[in-house]
Amino acid sequence: MCFSKLLPILHRTIGAGHNHGALVMDAGLGGLNVDKMLVGQLQGDNYYYMLSEVARRAADQGVTVTCPEIIHYIGTSSKNETYAVALGNINLVWDQQQGYCQKTWGQTPRIIAGQTGGDCNTAPDAYDVTMAQYDAIRDRGGEIATSQRIWPINDNNIHTDVDVSVMIGEVIDWCRETVDAGGKWTPWASITKRGETVTVAFDLRPGETLVNRAGFYDDHGGAGTAPNFGFEADGGIVSAVPDLDGN
Repeated sequence: MCFSKLLPILHRTIGAGHNHGALVMDAGLGGLNVDKMLVGQLQGDNYYYMLSEVARRAADQGVTVTCPEIIHYIGTSSKNETYAVALGNINLVWDQQQGYCQKTWGQTPRIIAGQTGGDCNTAPDAYDVTMAQYDAIRDRGGEIATSQRIWPINDNNIHTDVDVSVMIGEVIDWCRETVDAGGKWTPWASITKRGETVTVAFDLRPGETLVNRAGFYDDHGGAGTAPNFGFEADGGIVSAVPDLDGN
Protein backbone atom coordinates (compact mmCIF):
# COMPACT_ATOMS: atom_id res chain seq x y z
CA MET A 1 0.00 0.00 0.00
CA CYS A 2 1.56 3.23 -1.15
CA PHE A 3 1.02 6.29 1.03
CA SER A 4 1.17 8.80 -1.80
CA LYS A 5 -1.49 6.98 -3.83
CA LEU A 6 -3.87 6.90 -0.85
CA LEU A 7 -3.51 10.53 0.25
CA PRO A 8 -6.91 11.51 -1.23
CA ILE A 9 -8.61 8.82 0.88
CA LEU A 10 -6.84 10.11 3.99
CA HIS A 11 -7.74 13.71 3.16
CA ARG A 12 -11.41 12.93 2.56
CA THR A 13 -12.03 10.67 5.56
CA ILE A 14 -10.02 12.42 8.27
CA GLY A 15 -11.24 15.97 8.77
CA ALA A 16 -13.29 18.29 10.91
CA GLY A 17 -16.62 16.85 11.97
CA HIS A 18 -15.78 13.25 11.06
CA ASN A 19 -15.91 10.49 13.65
CA HIS A 20 -14.04 7.96 11.55
CA GLY A 21 -10.67 7.71 9.89
CA ALA A 22 -8.59 5.64 7.53
CA LEU A 23 -5.47 3.67 8.34
CA VAL A 24 -2.81 3.85 5.65
CA MET A 25 0.31 1.78 6.06
CA ASP A 26 3.13 0.77 3.76
CA ALA A 27 4.26 -2.84 4.10
CA GLY A 28 7.11 -2.35 1.63
CA LEU A 29 5.81 -4.74 -1.02
CA GLY A 30 7.41 -3.08 -4.04
CA GLY A 31 10.38 -4.91 -5.54
CA LEU A 32 9.47 -8.23 -3.91
CA ASN A 33 7.77 -11.42 -5.00
CA VAL A 34 4.24 -11.88 -3.69
CA ASP A 35 5.17 -14.65 -1.25
CA LYS A 36 7.32 -12.22 0.77
CA MET A 37 4.06 -11.02 2.35
CA LEU A 38 3.45 -14.42 3.96
CA VAL A 39 3.82 -14.95 7.71
CA GLY A 40 7.40 -15.99 8.38
CA GLN A 41 8.81 -13.60 5.77
CA LEU A 42 10.23 -10.24 6.85
CA GLN A 43 7.70 -8.06 5.01
CA GLY A 44 4.82 -10.31 5.95
CA ASP A 45 5.79 -10.29 9.63
CA ASN A 46 6.09 -6.47 9.51
CA TYR A 47 2.59 -6.30 8.01
CA TYR A 48 1.00 -8.41 10.72
CA TYR A 49 2.93 -6.60 13.45
CA MET A 50 1.42 -3.33 12.26
CA LEU A 51 -2.06 -4.87 12.12
CA SER A 52 -1.70 -6.30 15.63
CA GLU A 53 -0.58 -2.88 16.90
CA VAL A 54 -3.69 -1.33 15.38
CA ALA A 55 -5.86 -3.89 17.17
CA ARG A 56 -4.03 -3.44 20.48
CA ARG A 57 -4.05 0.36 20.47
CA ALA A 58 -7.67 0.52 19.37
CA ALA A 59 -8.70 -1.82 22.20
CA ASP A 60 -6.72 0.25 24.72
CA GLN A 61 -8.53 3.42 23.65
CA GLY A 62 -11.97 1.88 23.22
CA VAL A 63 -12.02 2.54 19.49
CA THR A 64 -14.00 0.29 17.17
CA VAL A 65 -11.98 -0.77 14.14
CA THR A 66 -13.44 -1.99 10.86
CA CYS A 67 -11.60 -3.22 7.80
CA PRO A 68 -13.92 -3.14 4.76
CA GLU A 69 -11.15 -3.21 2.17
CA ILE A 70 -7.54 -4.20 1.63
CA ILE A 71 -5.98 -1.98 -1.01
CA HIS A 72 -3.27 -4.08 -2.56
CA TYR A 73 -0.30 -3.54 -4.86
CA ILE A 74 1.77 -6.41 -6.20
CA GLY A 75 5.50 -5.77 -6.49
CA THR A 76 7.03 -5.85 -9.95
CA SER A 77 9.52 -8.56 -9.02
CA SER A 78 6.67 -11.05 -9.49
CA LYS A 79 6.57 -10.25 -13.22
CA ASN A 80 8.59 -13.34 -14.18
CA GLU A 81 6.77 -15.88 -12.03
CA THR A 82 4.70 -18.47 -13.87
CA TYR A 83 0.93 -18.12 -13.72
CA ALA A 84 0.59 -21.14 -11.41
CA VAL A 85 3.26 -19.90 -8.97
CA ALA A 86 1.93 -16.34 -8.94
CA LEU A 87 -1.68 -17.47 -8.45
CA GLY A 88 -0.71 -19.84 -5.65
CA ASN A 89 1.27 -17.15 -3.83
CA ILE A 90 -1.44 -14.52 -4.28
CA ASN A 91 -4.10 -16.80 -2.83
CA LEU A 92 -1.88 -17.81 0.10
CA VAL A 93 -1.19 -14.15 0.95
CA TRP A 94 -4.83 -13.11 0.69
CA ASP A 95 -6.04 -16.14 2.62
CA GLN A 96 -3.79 -15.04 5.48
CA GLN A 97 -4.68 -11.35 5.24
CA GLN A 98 -8.44 -11.82 4.94
CA GLY A 99 -8.37 -14.54 7.59
CA TYR A 100 -6.52 -12.28 10.02
CA CYS A 101 -9.04 -9.48 9.53
CA GLN A 102 -11.96 -11.90 9.93
CA LYS A 103 -10.50 -13.28 13.17
CA THR A 104 -9.50 -9.88 14.56
CA TRP A 105 -12.34 -7.60 13.44
CA GLY A 106 -15.08 -10.03 12.45
CA GLN A 107 -15.18 -9.15 8.77
CA THR A 108 -13.57 -10.37 5.58
CA PRO A 109 -12.37 -7.31 3.67
CA ARG A 110 -12.86 -6.88 -0.06
CA ILE A 111 -9.63 -6.98 -2.08
CA ILE A 112 -9.09 -3.85 -4.18
CA ALA A 113 -6.02 -3.85 -6.43
CA GLY A 114 -4.29 -0.58 -7.12
CA GLN A 115 -1.94 -1.93 -9.76
CA THR A 116 -1.60 -5.42 -11.16
CA GLY A 117 2.14 -6.00 -11.20
CA GLY A 118 4.75 -6.03 -13.92
CA ASP A 119 6.97 -3.28 -15.30
CA CYS A 120 5.75 -0.99 -18.05
CA ASN A 121 8.91 -1.04 -20.15
CA THR A 122 9.71 -3.17 -23.21
CA ALA A 123 11.80 -5.77 -21.40
CA PRO A 124 10.85 -9.39 -22.24
CA ASP A 125 8.97 -10.05 -19.01
CA ALA A 126 6.29 -12.69 -18.57
CA TYR A 127 3.58 -10.59 -16.81
CA ASP A 128 1.70 -13.78 -15.88
CA VAL A 129 1.20 -12.27 -12.42
CA THR A 130 -1.20 -9.78 -14.01
CA MET A 131 -3.51 -12.55 -15.23
CA ALA A 132 -3.11 -14.43 -11.96
CA GLN A 133 -4.18 -11.43 -9.93
CA TYR A 134 -7.07 -10.74 -12.33
CA ASP A 135 -8.40 -14.27 -11.82
CA ALA A 136 -7.84 -14.26 -8.05
CA ILE A 137 -9.62 -10.93 -7.53
CA ARG A 138 -12.55 -11.95 -9.72
CA ASP A 139 -12.95 -15.24 -7.86
CA ARG A 140 -12.89 -13.43 -4.48
CA GLY A 141 -15.46 -10.80 -5.49
CA GLY A 142 -12.89 -8.01 -5.40
CA GLU A 143 -12.19 -5.11 -7.71
CA ILE A 144 -9.31 -3.87 -9.86
CA ALA A 145 -9.46 -0.14 -9.25
CA THR A 146 -6.80 1.07 -11.67
CA SER A 147 -5.06 -0.12 -14.77
CA GLN A 148 -1.38 -0.99 -14.74
CA ARG A 149 -0.48 0.71 -18.02
CA ILE A 150 -2.99 3.52 -18.50
CA TRP A 151 -1.08 6.00 -16.33
CA PRO A 152 1.64 8.14 -17.94
CA ILE A 153 4.98 7.07 -16.50
CA ASN A 154 8.00 9.34 -16.22
CA ASP A 155 10.95 6.94 -16.53
CA ASN A 156 9.92 4.41 -19.21
CA ASN A 157 9.41 1.87 -16.46
CA ILE A 158 6.74 2.03 -13.74
CA HIS A 159 7.18 5.13 -11.62
CA THR A 160 4.60 7.91 -11.83
CA ASP A 161 5.07 11.53 -10.77
CA VAL A 162 3.28 13.06 -7.77
CA ASP A 163 0.28 14.35 -9.73
CA VAL A 164 -0.39 10.96 -11.30
CA SER A 165 0.09 9.22 -7.94
CA VAL A 166 -2.58 11.46 -6.42
CA MET A 167 -4.84 10.73 -9.40
CA ILE A 168 -4.44 6.99 -8.80
CA GLY A 169 -5.47 7.51 -5.18
CA GLU A 170 -8.54 9.46 -6.28
CA VAL A 171 -9.56 6.69 -8.68
CA ILE A 172 -9.15 4.07 -5.92
CA ASP A 173 -11.40 6.17 -3.69
CA TRP A 174 -13.93 6.49 -6.53
CA CYS A 175 -13.86 2.69 -6.90
CA ARG A 176 -14.48 2.21 -3.16
CA GLU A 177 -17.40 4.63 -3.13
CA THR A 178 -18.95 3.06 -6.23
CA VAL A 179 -18.85 -0.56 -5.06
CA ASP A 180 -19.84 0.35 -1.50
CA ALA A 181 -22.95 1.99 -2.98
CA GLY A 182 -23.77 -1.20 -4.91
CA GLY A 183 -22.43 -0.06 -8.28
CA LYS A 184 -20.14 -1.94 -10.67
CA TRP A 185 -16.52 -1.10 -11.34
CA THR A 186 -14.24 -3.71 -12.90
CA PRO A 187 -15.15 -4.56 -16.53
CA TRP A 188 -14.71 -8.33 -16.23
CA ALA A 189 -14.21 -9.84 -19.69
CA SER A 190 -15.80 -12.72 -21.55
CA ILE A 191 -13.61 -14.35 -24.21
CA THR A 192 -14.77 -16.40 -27.20
CA LYS A 193 -12.80 -17.93 -30.08
CA ARG A 194 -14.10 -18.74 -33.56
CA GLY A 195 -11.48 -19.96 -36.01
CA GLU A 196 -8.52 -17.59 -35.73
CA THR A 197 -10.62 -14.73 -34.34
CA VAL A 198 -10.72 -14.11 -30.61
CA THR A 199 -13.35 -11.71 -29.30
CA VAL A 200 -12.91 -10.08 -25.90
CA ALA A 201 -16.12 -8.44 -24.69
CA PHE A 202 -16.72 -6.44 -21.54
CA ASP A 203 -19.46 -4.16 -20.24
CA LEU A 204 -18.70 -0.50 -19.73
CA ARG A 205 -20.08 1.44 -16.80
CA PRO A 206 -22.97 3.88 -17.33
CA GLY A 207 -21.81 6.92 -19.27
CA GLU A 208 -18.52 5.38 -20.48
CA THR A 209 -17.45 5.26 -24.13
CA LEU A 210 -14.48 3.63 -25.85
CA VAL A 211 -12.14 6.01 -27.67
CA ASN A 212 -8.73 5.62 -29.31
CA ARG A 213 -6.54 8.51 -28.22
CA ALA A 214 -3.76 8.13 -30.79
CA GLY A 215 -0.38 9.44 -29.66
CA PHE A 216 -1.52 10.14 -26.11
CA TYR A 217 1.31 8.10 -24.58
CA ASP A 218 4.07 8.88 -27.05
CA ASP A 219 6.05 10.75 -24.39
CA HIS A 220 5.91 7.70 -22.11
CA GLY A 221 6.92 4.86 -24.41
CA GLY A 222 3.86 4.92 -26.68
CA ALA A 223 2.42 1.75 -28.19
CA GLY A 224 5.78 0.03 -27.63
CA THR A 225 4.87 -0.46 -23.97
CA ALA A 226 1.50 -2.06 -24.76
CA PRO A 227 0.93 -2.89 -28.46
CA ASN A 228 -2.44 -4.22 -29.66
CA PHE A 229 -4.25 -1.99 -27.18
CA GLY A 230 -2.58 -3.87 -24.33
CA PHE A 231 -3.95 -7.30 -25.26
CA GLU A 232 -1.62 -10.31 -25.33
CA ALA A 233 -2.19 -13.83 -26.64
CA ASP A 234 -0.15 -17.04 -26.77
CA GLY A 235 1.22 -17.32 -30.29
CA GLY A 236 0.96 -13.59 -30.92
CA ILE A 237 -1.66 -11.25 -32.38
CA VAL A 238 -1.87 -10.47 -36.10
CA SER A 239 -3.99 -7.37 -35.49
CA ALA A 240 -6.24 -5.99 -32.78
CA VAL A 241 -9.29 -4.00 -33.88
CA PRO A 242 -11.47 -2.20 -31.30
CA ASP A 243 -15.20 -2.01 -31.93
CA LEU A 244 -15.48 1.68 -31.13
CA ASP A 245 -18.87 2.08 -32.80
CA GLY A 246 -20.27 -0.92 -30.95
CA ASN A 247 -18.70 0.34 -27.73
